[in-house]
Amino acid sequence: MNQGKLKYLSVFINLFLLLLSLPTINISAQSLWTLQSPLPTQNNLTSVDFINENTGFACGENVMLKTTNGGINWLKTNPAPDVYITSVFFIDQSTGWITGDSGNILKTIDEGKNWIPQISGTNKTLYSIHFISNDTGWAAGDSGKILRTNNGGQNWFRQETPTANTLRDIQFISDQFGWAAAGNIALRTTNGGEIWTAYQEFFPGDYISIFFISPEKGWAAGATSSYLSSAVYITSDSGKSWSTQYNSNSTGRLSSIQFTSNDTGYIAGGSPFSQTILKTTNGGQNWVLQSEAGNNPLNSINMISSMEGYAVGNRGLIYKTTNGGDEWINLRSGSINDFYSVWFANENTGWALGYDIFKTTDGGENWFAQLLNYPYRIESSWFISESTGYAVSSNRIYKTTDGGDLWDFQTISETGLQSISFASPELGWTVGSEGLIYKTTDSGNNWVQQFYGFTHLDEVYFINENTGWISGWYGRFVKTTNGGVTWTNQFTGSNGSFSTIFFISPDTGWATDGGGNIIHTTNGGDDWVYQTSGTTHSLTSIFFTSQNDGWASNNNYLIKTSDGGANWVRQTDLPLNGYFSIFFISDKIGWGVGFPGVIAKYDARLVSGNEHIIFIPENFILSQNYPNPFNPKTIINYELGFSNEVLLKVYDVLGNEILTLVNEKKTAGPYSVEFDGSDLPSGIYYYRLTMNGISVSKKMMLIK
Repeated sequence: MNQGKLKYLSVFINLFLLLLSLPTINISAQSLWTLQSPLPTQNNLTSVDFINENTGFACGENVMLKTTNGGINWLKTNPAPDVYITSVFFIDQSTGWITGDSGNILKTIDEGKNWIPQISGTNKTLYSIHFISNDTGWAAGDSGKILRTNNGGQNWFRQETPTANTLRDIQFISDQFGWAAAGNIALRTTNGGEIWTAYQEFFPGDYISIFFISPEKGWAAGATSSYLSSAVYITSDSGKSWSTQYNSNSTGRLSSIQFTSNDTGYIAGGSPFSQTILKTTNGGQNWVLQSEAGNNPLNSINMISSMEGYAVGNRGLIYKTTNGGDEWINLRSGSINDFYSVWFANENTGWALGYDIFKTTDGGENWFAQLLNYPYRIESSWFISESTGYAVSSNRIYKTTDGGDLWDFQTISETGLQSISFASPELGWTVGSEGLIYKTTDSGNNWVQQFYGFTHLDEVYFINENTGWISGWYGRFVKTTNGGVTWTNQFTGSNGSFSTIFFISPDTGWATDGGGNIIHTTNGGDDWVYQTSGTTHSLTSIFFTSQNDGWASNNNYLIKTSDGGANWVRQTDLPLNGYFSIFFISDKIGWGVGFPGVIAKYDARLVSGNEHIIFIPENFILSQNYPNPFNPKTIINYELGFSNEVLLKVYDVLGNEILTLVNEKKTAGPYSVEFDGSDLPSGIYYYRLTMNGISVSKKMMLIK
């Protein structure tokens, strides 16, 4: 549904005007859309590997993340933009490899700053890579493929295997002894892979991960054919025979196994609806469930010591333990659930709503949870002010009067509420899939059924207290000019399902249907003209800030018009393909929300012809100073993804330059700079880091 819709708001926010007074630069090639949540990524993560307690990598769906401070901050690198990275492995502090789809293998010799493609000789997906030295390593993947290199990957040659099964994991403990997990087969070699022997157990599923602690003793973990139940197997004769140690119908598939000693081991996994971390302290005789808090599976686990480790999974999940797995800390910010509605009361205060409710009071720089894992997803929201707002889901109408800290609800007979709209603080309407229309005249304290006779109503939108529209299935489109007392059919020429409506005035409006069609009226809906959107997929949100400037979107598509919809242009400069719901407070500032837990901000404000964009780029990280507030000294930390000229300056609240802290070429890596405000008065200051034509500014406060 198209959720938050509001008439054009003129917003004057002193903080942002002060930010705009700072020096600006041309970065027109950069995206106007930046990801605000979740951070560091919303992409699925498939593999994690740490070099030491501070430096590690997590990779997955077209993304590579690096941390140099134990997961506190993650730097996005982009070794191969179009590669779905499946595995990462470092042999030492500097040297590592990644594998991916289409036979991709890349190598780094400088801690991941640069990645060099290697020729694998296959176009099959490679799921696992393992090295025992800087020269000798193996990679395994689809169709029983095992590749070996003797020179660090300069040349890869194929080793014959007795199976065409997909190989999910490969491990060597010497240049001779190695194993691979191949469906219901465990492969073993005792001569470096010249000969691979299959040992098949009558296991109705897949070995997904394999780990050996010695040439004789090892474990394999996987899932049954349904992938909803799991099993762990142990061998004491180098993989010739396997016996069941553990099975469960509730943990989902087990994707990654690792032992830190003969007794202590860990497994990560889950199903589409669960998350699993298991631990054993007696060699696998008993496995204890440590974590099942989430509803997205984990794909990889890496214990770097008996106490410290990491696990990564779908939707950008990153977990860390520092006490041997007794507790796992979520390092991913934001929601793991989908958002279906977004609304901003002004430039700073807004909400993203779905199964969770998240709120920001600083324009999206920080988002915090107000409600988590609600059993009914919120379909639509409407806020009257920073304090008062409404939302609907299932048969419930919610209201908050304290900015979302508390939500009261009423239950009505309509079981599928889809949309809510207010024309004034007192007057509001809601509709649903059973064809019911409810109206309130007392700010939501009471809701009265107003009309029945339609079916499957998807959207309601009122432009004033008398004039409103409702749309639904089978081309249903009706209008009222008396506050809903009577409704008149309007002819659109479509039998589709109209799921979004937006009017900029009583005469001018737009609507979208399930086939990607956009219709436009300039006489209140008496006549509708079709516009070409460029897609046949349902558009779930539409928003206009003027008669000319508008956007329409679904979770995989975003289009923009500057001429009232006569021409729609697809937007490609996005953190992801599109948004389920969009909301704009002006033609320069807006937000989009969607799957999974994604919140992105659009910022196209212009200052003297230059684009001013505040965002965290992928080639450096500027951290918040600490302490903050401070007196009189504070530390500013930043990290560079590659070598370049760096400029770090401090400005006062009026944009006057106070001090240059850094102005020189720096190599890639983390840095700390002390700022001393002993000679400055108390107040707000800004520090700005500029590199490669890109700038990031942050605020700090000096209190004496």
